[in-house]
Amino acid sequence: MMKKNSLGLITTLVALGTTSLFSYFTPRATAANLRKSLNSKQNVSQAIVDRKLSSHLKSRSNKNLFKSNHKPKFSKNIFSLTNKTNLNLPKPSSTIQIAQAVASGEASWYGPGFNGRTTANGEVFNQNELTAAHPNLPFGTKVKVTNMNNGRSVVVRINDRGPYAGGRIIDLSAAAARILGVITSGVAPVQLEILGR
Repeated sequence: MMKKNSLGLITTLVALGTTSLFSYFTPRATAANLRKSLNSKQNVSQAIVDRKLSSHLKSRSNKNLFKSNHKPKFSKNIFSLTNKTNLNLPKPSSTIQIAQAVASGEASWYGPGFNGRTTANGEVFNQNELTAAHPNLPFGTKVKVTNMNNGRSVVVRINDRGPYAGGRIIDLSAAAARILGVITSGVAPVQLEILGR
């Protein structure tokens, strides 16, 4: 008897637009009980009840999303696959790798007046080695220098700073200038390709 009276009250409240009592029932049980009650005695429009019920169920499910105390549980060994799988990653290198880059400009050379002097990195300059001066590349960087006039190339190691004349991007040792064919002209348009260290 009490159950029927409760259902009648809920049905009436739904028809009137009041949904406060719905919080005491589960959505599934409320929907089933309301439909059963409507089919028996009440004169409430089915469309009104369906609309109110649908609205209530949506708002209830949205509230539950925010009230949920459920916290995801993660395995203590979440990275077990990574630890057991051989990923064949390369070992870290002890040397710094420089991304390959290309620059172009004018090259000059130096030698006789500087041979035997200390370079910017502390080495003794030897004009017969394949070295060069650059304004800011790290010491030890290997650079492929190509003479744009004749296509000749040489790989040099940066061990000094310079050139200090405007518009020039590299100052070659006498040996490097000889290979590129720059000795006579003194300067030449070149392309630099940074190879790394």
